[in-house]
Amino acid sequence: VHSVEHVLSALFDIAHGAGLSVVYPAWIRHFGPAFLPKLEALEQACLPSMFEIPELASLLQNAGHEGSTIPFVNLLEAFFEAIGTPTRLSQMNLGPETHSSILEALVKHKATGNYFDIQEPDHRRILALMA
Repeated sequence: VHSVEHVLSALFDIAHGAGLSVVYPAWIRHFGPAFLPKLEALEQACLPSMFEIPELASLLQNAGHEGSTIPFVNLLEAFFEAIGTPTRLSQMNLGPETHSSILEALVKHKATGNYFDIQEPDHRRILALMA
């Protein structure tokens, strides 16, 4: 996740946290099924804290989250949006015209992950999910 975000920061001078709030949901959507137990543990650790934030608790309750009826990645995005961080490249004014330079940098700098061997098709899908 961080190596993908570092490419965004290097190319576009994006704050690290803002970049992570875009990359992390896309990463989970792409690789989540491969690390479901870890993702479920993260959900269990995060949800109680999310409900302590009044604005977010209301949002989560209105979304109908009862026992994981909504995928955690959607709740995570709702959290990021509630605190005002972007969840898509387009929210940072990074449109399709930037995608080729992002992809080139991801491949060139071998942006990888700790648990997965990331290849160009993975980069392409993560980039599409971040758009």
